[in-house]
Amino acid sequence: MLPVRINLPLLIFITLLLSCKTETKDDKVSSGKKIINTQDQLPKYSTVYVKPVSIKKENGKTSTNKNSVARNELVAEKKQLQSFTISSERDTTLNGEEGTVIKIKHESFVYAETNIDVIGPVSVHMAEYYKLSDILLANLTTESNGRMLETGGMIFIEALAEGKQCELKKDSTIEIQFPFTERKEGMQLFIGTWENENVNWEELYVPKDTSLTIEWQAPEYPGGNRPLNSFLSRRIDYFDSMLGFTGTISVKIQMDEAGKINSAEVIEPFLRRYNRIIQNVFFKMPRWKPATQNGVPVKCSVTQTVFFILDEREYPDTAFKKEFEELIDTDTTLLNETSPITISRYIFSSSKLGWINCDRFYDEKGQKLDLFVKAEGYDELEVKLVFHSFKSILSGMLVDNNYRFRQVPIDESITIVAIARKNERNFVAFGDYSTNSRVIDNLVFRQVTKDDLKESLKRLDSIK
Repeated sequence: MLPVRINLPLLIFITLLLSCKTETKDDKVSSGKKIINTQDQLPKYSTVYVKPVSIKKENGKTSTNKNSVARNELVAEKKQLQSFTISSERDTTLNGEEGTVIKIKHESFVYAETNIDVIGPVSVHMAEYYKLSDILLANLTTESNGRMLETGGMIFIEALAEGKQCELKKDSTIEIQFPFTERKEGMQLFIGTWENENVNWEELYVPKDTSLTIEWQAPEYPGGNRPLNSFLSRRIDYFDSMLGFTGTISVKIQMDEAGKINSAEVIEPFLRRYNRIIQNVFFKMPRWKPATQNGVPVKCSVTQTVFFILDEREYPDTAFKKEFEELIDTDTTLLNETSPITISRYIFSSSKLGWINCDRFYDEKGQKLDLFVKAEGYDELEVKLVFHSFKSILSGMLVDNNYRFRQVPIDESITIVAIARKNERNFVAFGDYSTNSRVIDNLVFRQVTKDDLKESLKRLDSIK
């Protein structure tokens, strides 16, 4: 939506934040903190939507390689797993914190050791890896039997019942949706296996008709942002308790498939005194153009932020204004035109749990070379190569005190990340280079702590 300045004493700017959360007609929602297992609460085989809680847990791999000591010392804490408690008798949709959606059909699990059907509650744990910093910290790379991959995101998922490992039944699958902002053709699923602290991705066969794209279109006020601003300016009674208010109010609104607003709540606890005023206005709105999923109208939940800017010439300063003046958003990007939010996902079916990767082979034609990175004098050393123009991370192979990267495409911007250990101290080196050079021998190491490393890796997340 486009926030537009209105020629009124009280100027109101509107922006639509967050994505739509679609719901089917009979959806139920659980916090994930309670076990859903009573027959009288829900009809059998009804769909349940479950939100995660976080737990600390190792992500299903063991360390057997002494050359990985440097990394393990620095990154002792694994990424927190999101925990979902579900019923084996319900169709369940899990919504990950970073946009992954997993759909599990009822009666899909068996105990891994006995192959006996699981009945009752199941604990599902998941970790998402979309950021380059998270991928590097987990020692993940993007290679399949020596072939380079371009990743669209990785997840780890496991299921346990009564503390015992579970797996999917034969001929059973789960649906996994990986979010993306730019669609890449040829994406497919890979299953990760670990050996000596290194992961290798093997192709998982997926029927061609199970790789789909789903598009969500955000709801829109009739006529767009300007009529919405006009409506709010006319309706909000700022001569009442909002006299002198300046700043922002975030409103969570829920609307049905027809675009009718059924709920409107002020999110900020210290601003809920304005709840009645906001609800009175939003409930009088005409029906919006509803959110759509692949062109079909759906229920959705969005957060609407309203920016109040008081015209100083018309109104004197007040206590309210002083109280909220630090909330004023002076970012000029609010005045830039934005389009309705569209969220897209790759959709696959998987017959496996564990480490799962949404990738495609990087098979661009062109000249390639073997690239060598030199860094001597350390007891242990790991070197990673991070590409800038596509999301790929390679791990070097130690050859005669040099780390070799085989068949690297030339003329690519890269970042070298090297983690070393010497005399029980940890070091890291970052460097931006081009793959036009065959040898890189000028890495500059500095001593770091685990927290230093994490903060340093976060800068890679800005690489698009």
